[in-house]
Amino acid sequence: GSSAAGDYEIERSLRFNNDDSAYLNRTPSGDGNRTIYTLSVWVKRGNFGEMMILDAREDDSNRTRLMFDAGNRMQFFTRLSGNDHNLVANARRRDPSAWYHLVWSVDTTQATASNRVKMYVNNELQTLTGSNYPDQNEATFVNKDVAHTIGTGQDSGGNEAFYDGYMAEINLIDGTALTPS
Repeated sequence: GSSAAGDYEIERSLRFNNDDSAYLNRTPSGDGNRTIYTLSVWVKRGNFGEMMILDAREDDSNRTRLMFDAGNRMQFFTRLSGNDHNLVANARRRDPSAWYHLVWSVDTTQATASNRVKMYVNNELQTLTGSNYPDQNEATFVNKDVAHTIGTGQDSGGNEAFYDGYMAEINLIDGTALTPS
């Protein structure tokens, strides 16, 4: 597409309005690969702050979230029995006119901790900071037979952190940790 605003159209995108509390949900009928997967999505943000892309939740102590944090940074968060692993990309995403291609590539089977979660924005590997990487072979809640939502997070108080903006080409690849290419 052209670099001029409005000259490029991504077909079949979804519009989420956080004022309408819109989201998608699905509970898989069985477990997939919970240690190796990739989520790829194109987003165009309407508002800023904490917003969920994908949330997979068993309960408040057991969940995985792929999201924007309150500082508008791409984030991977997983909690297993109350033990948190929280990683954020350093760069902030605050351009409401831009489409961003976001990729979370997860492979907790890797021996090197920094290879277990990789995040990409527009084909660029992001520098991550945070509390710690998941343990080797740790099973997250993505691809588990629990509630998965796109566009909101779930907790004991109900849905939260609704997404505002567009999403397109949402792809969850089970069993393969891919790069943006």
